[in-house]
Amino acid sequence: MFSILRFTVGLGCIIFLSGCFGESYDFSSPEITLTSSHLMSEDTYDLAKASVDWEGEAHEETNDFQAFASEQEVIQVNSGSTASLTLSHQDFQLDDFQVSLWKGDEEEELDLEYGEFEFPDSTGSYVLEVNISSESGNVQYAGNIEVINIHSKNG
Repeated sequence: MFSILRFTVGLGCIIFLSGCFGESYDFSSPEITLTSSHLMSEDTYDLAKASVDWEGEAHEETNDFQAFASEQEVIQVNSGSTASLTLSHQDFQLDDFQVSLWKGDEEEELDLEYGEFEFPDSTGSYVLEVNISSESGNVQYAGNIEVINIHSKNG
């Protein structure tokens, strides 16, 4: 009788503790999704990883960032619109998160608040650069952005 009770309590503890260890963590470099409001809808785009220096992953470096970004799918956004960036996971301590727009050789750092920023009012082609740094490493992302003025097309 006592051995059945010990077995039942032991089995219950094992089942209970196995639930505590059931969490899974992703230690790979995260993907980044850009969400942009376009008229009445929201469009999402995955940004391409240009350079990766992340613990446990092969080191990749893009020599010509501007050329790499211009090869990506064009993302059309409305001038002055707000966009957000979402990490696929954050199983790491984020140390730095920087967003810049490049027009030719001119860089404009964008203010990032709660993962959101605003595109400029000036129309044209831009390169979006996103850099994250953490204790696990660094990743640089690229986007090929075309800022348009939808309001002028509609009259």
